[in-house]
Amino acid sequence: MLASIKARDFSLHFNEQNLKGEELQLAYEINDAISEFRDTSKRLEAQYGYLEAMLNKTNTFLLVVDDQGNVDWMNESAIKNLCGFKIERLSGLSVLNESLPHELENFVAGQQRLLNIMVKGTMVEWSVTMTRYNRYGTERRLFSIEDVQMVLRQNEVDAQKKLVRVLTHEIMNSLSPIISLSDTLNQTFQQGTADKDDVQMALQAIYRRSQGLLNFVESFRKVSRVSTPVREWVVLGDIINELHQLYPSDYITFVVEDSNERIYVDQSQIEQVLINLIKNAVEACEETPRPQIRLSAYSDRPNNRFYIEVADNGPGMPPDVAEQIFVPFFTTKSSGSGIGLSICRQIISMHGGKISVESNTDSDNHGSIFKIELDNRE
Repeated sequence: MLASIKARDFSLHFNEQNLKGEELQLAYEINDAISEFRDTSKRLEAQYGYLEAMLNKTNTFLLVVDDQGNVDWMNESAIKNLCGFKIERLSGLSVLNESLPHELENFVAGQQRLLNIMVKGTMVEWSVTMTRYNRYGTERRLFSIEDVQMVLRQNEVDAQKKLVRVLTHEIMNSLSPIISLSDTLNQTFQQGTADKDDVQMALQAIYRRSQGLLNFVESFRKVSRVSTPVREWVVLGDIINELHQLYPSDYITFVVEDSNERIYVDQSQIEQVLINLIKNAVEACEETPRPQIRLSAYSDRPNNRFYIEVADNGPGMPPDVAEQIFVPFFTTKSSGSGIGLSICRQIISMHGGKISVESNTDSDNHGSIFKIELDNRE
């Protein structure tokens, strides 16, 4: 039995015939143990096969490397798209770029870096992370490499799909009643049953829907024409004072680490973003008994990063709403255009930063936090 387990051969079965007493009981227990090992092994193999299939489907390049530089495993994406074949050692990546193996060897666990590498005459940008784990008592390193441009292209395609879905929805909402009313008017005139009041009401409805569609198209033009920011060094306190004058309410507080901090931004555009976020927070707290809105700003000088957060204690947003909140024309407000947050994201992106939202609808801890991260250097 011990030799069988050591060799991972679980086909062994002890013959229970002609056994009695303790020998028979021992045979029962041995066969039960072997059966349990066999079932556990099958289950683990199935799980391993499922995980490997899932990892092979991802577009991220994955490599498992030991501390001697031997490559234990690569997923299919890494084999096909990274170098075109399976490598035995990390040094094999030198066929792409001579410095790449050295760059990866110097990675620290948990570190994420952007690598700009010349591959076959083309400059590529990779986002690389490395995680350490222990396998059979030996340290392994899992390298995760993403083609930044590929991720951006996929995100762009996803954003376009969402935009087309929203545009189609809005346009059809306007065109359907216009077509229906036009057809009804045409039929009444052909039949000679047109009533002046009915015609007037129908024409007014067509006008309103046409005007709504025109306003929608105008909103789309605004989204697509955000001007390039003119960045300069601005004192943070000047921006905060401007916002405080616009929103002097007691329940809106401004927490600034250093009001003399200088940030490299287009002041008017950043003010536009913050005004939009505070306005949304105020509207979110309209039915909150004790509204609280806080704008906080702080810097990470060693990494040249600057952060602004706008938090409220409103009802929060469910995950499906928070996921689409930056999609152009998506709105949960009956009178909203759905372009404010989309423009905010465009402005922050053109500043080389990013904006995100965390929202919670729990009764004890509800509210939303919009977070802005800016690259604070020329």
